[in-house]
Amino acid sequence: QTDSDKGGTVKRPWMVAVLLVVLAVFPSSEHVRTAVAQGQPCGLQVAVANEDGTAQKLVTSTGHNFDARWSRDGKSLVATSDRTGGWDVYVHSLHDGADVRLSSSQDGSHPDWSPKNDIVVFSYNFGTLGTRKADGTGSIKDLPRLSNIFFTQPRFSPNAQLIASYGETINGGTKLIYLLNADGIGKPSPIEGQEGVKNWYPSWKSDTELSYVSMRADGTHLVTYNLATKESVVEAPINGLAEIAWSSSGTLAYTWYRNDRQVVSLRMPDGTTEILNQGSAPAWSPDGSQLLFTSI
Repeated sequence: QTDSDKGGTVKRPWMVAVLLVVLAVFPSSEHVRTAVAQGQPCGLQVAVANEDGTAQKLVTSTGHNFDARWSRDGKSLVATSDRTGGWDVYVHSLHDGADVRLSSSQDGSHPDWSPKNDIVVFSYNFGTLGTRKADGTGSIKDLPRLSNIFFTQPRFSPNAQLIASYGETINGGTKLIYLLNADGIGKPSPIEGQEGVKNWYPSWKSDTELSYVSMRADGTHLVTYNLATKESVVEAPINGLAEIAWSSSGTLAYTWYRNDRQVVSLRMPDGTTEILNQGSAPAWSPDGSQLLFTSI
């Protein structure tokens, strides 16, 4: 079996392993669900669960796989995988199991689907953002970049007009959230009012609200920036806060450290929280009923 550098389609047997879910209720208002994989392969794999933590299962098994995202029609996934050696971006059909490789041994990672469902954006070639048709046709189209900035973690805005991305200077200095036009016109520019030593993991809450993770002297915070007012709301620090994802209903999925383990938790619109599973990199299905995450 081979993969086409031009994005050819390949059939692969993707194993689905069912997880046992144990519900434990603690004295506080926090509910914790722990999943144990039966026959889970070693290394990073992509898993899916219902919003309430039930019906958890693995959806990858070949190589290491992480940072998966749903297509907007819910029929495919896109993820980073090293199944052929180097890190590349693959689209996986949930209908027939076919894979399409979008990058080719060029350090492809952190993909995201366009809301129009036809384009995938990802980081490749050491910090360049590129887009390609999700079916693998055509070539990668590079987006504008700044000569001294390494870009990654691109995320389309819900209206498909903007892409938010984490950008770090090559020498490891400035670490900021940038915005660029999805059509590739103009240069990336950092959003205003950023503080702290590192600002990363952008996630759109709405067309005008962009959240990100900010590492500061007093801890790691969730920050939400309003593009219209140019004002930011900084929340209380969360231990080891990392990847974040907003659902269409306003539920926040986030990665953080609990008892020295990286876990995925949910914060409901009413403020209640629930630990879903050990893992990272959460991503919502289009209707907000299921959650992808990287099972560690």
